[in-house]
Amino acid sequence: LVGAKLADRIGNVKATVLTHLPAPLLLILLPFCPDFHSAAILQIVRQAVSRMDNPIKQSYMMALVPREERARARGFTTVCQRLSGSFSPSAAAYMMSAISTSLPFFLGGTIQFVHDILYYFTFRNIKPPEELAKQVVALSPETEDT
Repeated sequence: LVGAKLADRIGNVKATVLTHLPAPLLLILLPFCPDFHSAAILQIVRQAVSRMDNPIKQSYMMALVPREERARARGFTTVCQRLSGSFSPSAAAYMMSAISTSLPFFLGGTIQFVHDILYYFTFRNIKPPEELAKQVVALSPETEDT
């Protein structure tokens, strides 16, 4: 609910990045937690913030993709998300056992952070139709009835 209101105010791309950007930073901080309880609380907050951008991203994608291609586009993005999610636990386990227990947190947080920045710079100037309509209404001079 917060993400949708924020997207209405500042736009889909800015809202997506603004709501997701704290998540990788919290992930990087996770290894520095002194005990389980503080790590659990930080992880719960991180997960809540991390998921806030999903509806905004999906709405943005559906607004840009032609109606007849939306199911295919959503399916493709879901497969890509699931594939990366299926390999990352094995890679993290290997890094934890072979290199450092903190490395997956630092690496994962860095990758997510870079992704958010690249997402912003890639899509910041591509507006969906509803954002373009809001801009036109905001820029048009108000007509006065006489």
